[in-house]
Amino acid sequence: MSSAALRNVSRAMLSAALLTGAAHAQSVQDHPVRAVFMQGIGEFNAHHLETFLEQFAPDLEMYAADAGWLRTPASVRERYVSTFARFPNVRMEIDSLRVRPTGREAAVVNFIFRVYPSGTGAAFEGTGSGTYALRDGRWVEVQEHETVTRVDPLLRR
Repeated sequence: MSSAALRNVSRAMLSAALLTGAAHAQSVQDHPVRAVFMQGIGEFNAHHLETFLEQFAPDLEMYAADAGWLRTPASVRERYVSTFARFPNVRMEIDSLRVRPTGREAAVVNFIFRVYPSGTGAAFEGTGSGTYALRDGRWVEVQEHETVTRVDPLLRR
């Protein structure tokens, strides 16, 4: 193939990739993982443990700043049972959520969160990421990592 023909093929491939990327960027706001993620936050805030846990795959691996690596359904459950018992009014807000499809059956989320242990007032803030997979027709989280970036001084006492 001539150099000119290779350049034309390269340009066509680049144009197709850019158009595909633009289509993905436009559809990210409507990606079903966004709804799954936000429904999970709603269930967390309502302290509906069972429906909150449904968003997680049985083989989830979660790194939580307060608990380290959680790699079993029992350890994930215990983290939230303990959280809801210690902080009966705990509430979480999501300041930013970005969903990036990585294929037809996978997506990555990046988020900035704020947790109010007493429901209002003092909070700690952080950032996180998660990987979602489409399994048996539904999106589930298979990996999550959370990092606390700021703790209100009132919570450090």
